Amino acid sequence: MQSTPTRPKKPALTGLLFVIVQLVLMPQAQSRVLDDSGWVLPEVVEICRTMAEAHGLPIATEHESYSALELLHAFGEENLRRPEGSERLDDVAQESYSRLAAPLSEAQRRHLLSLFDALGDVGPVEPLDKPYDYIFIHGSTVPNMRRRLAALATCVENKAFAVGPSTQIIFFDGERPLYAKETLDVLLDPSPYVRDPTFTPPPTQPTDEREAAEMVYRQLWLPTPLRHAPAEFVHAPAEPGHTRAHTQDVVRYWLSTGHRRPGRALMVSDNPFVEYQRLATLLALKEAHGPAIDIVPMGPGESFEDALSDTALGVRLDNLAANLTLALKLRNLEEQAIQPALRP
Repeated sequence: MQSTPTRPKKPALTGLLFVIVQLVLMPQAQSRVLDDSGWVLPEVVEICRTMAEAHGLPIATEHESYSALELLHAFGEENLRRPEGSERLDDVAQESYSRLAAPLSEAQRRHLLSLFDALGDVGPVEPLDKPYDYIFIHGSTVPNMRRRLAALATCVENKAFAVGPSTQIIFFDGERPLYAKETLDVLLDPSPYVRDPTFTPPPTQPTDEREAAEMVYRQLWLPTPLRHAPAEFVHAPAEPGHTRAHTQDVVRYWLSTGHRRPGRALMVSDNPFVEYQRLATLLALKEAHGPAIDIVPMGPGESFEDALSDTALGVRLDNLAANLTLALKLRNLEEQAIQPALRP
């Protein structure tokens, strides 16, 4: 049986259903839910504790162990997720966010915001200055795709890292009908970002994320190294029975459509979704037994008009629960891979 990491005991938080872990100071350039040893970060524990207290949720056993991730995953799935089948900002999700945030005082909201900020889920995530074989750009709404591209362009222009001669851009776009807010005016007006003077609008208006992703990419001004790098648009279809392709669907589809080399990838998203898309990309690679690709995240900070609103808090909490689920799945995969080597 695989042994689990051990740590010196710390006093447990009173009235809590999970665990206190060792304090790890997170730099603003990172976005994580676990530390390098696989232990849940204390900010994550405190976020869940705050929500449990605000809603008067029953208290389970207290632990300080490697199993904290399983406890937090169960708590998040039961209490923090938006309803299954809802989109992140549709009416059903918005109603669930309002119920989730209803008992929170302003002081509690500010406390939660500070914890998410400490996790690296609020501000920008800066890229590491390393050579990259790939640049992964995750699809999203038209405004979010522009924000991601603009952040990437700014980093390249400021020489935060170099785009090498063999760097390949992979745009992880997938099937999704455009939302009502993604109007023709939104599609044609890239402001406040700079438009590429050579851009010509397509003959027909995009109606799907796959079409919009290509349009947005060619519409914005990009530094020469990015513009000259080969770009592949994945154009993943939705899984049968689903109306849209999700992050893991798109990565799996990309892996299935050609030989992919190992290496290092700069992954571009935007907060509070940087960690979610990093974990989802890693999980898709591991589940498909894909090449070993080191994922380095980056992206602009979140863009909520009111950082303390029900929507902002609800989206962050829903996303945190999803991150814990992905982190647990990744850990389980890694443990399964180790088990055969431990057998006599």
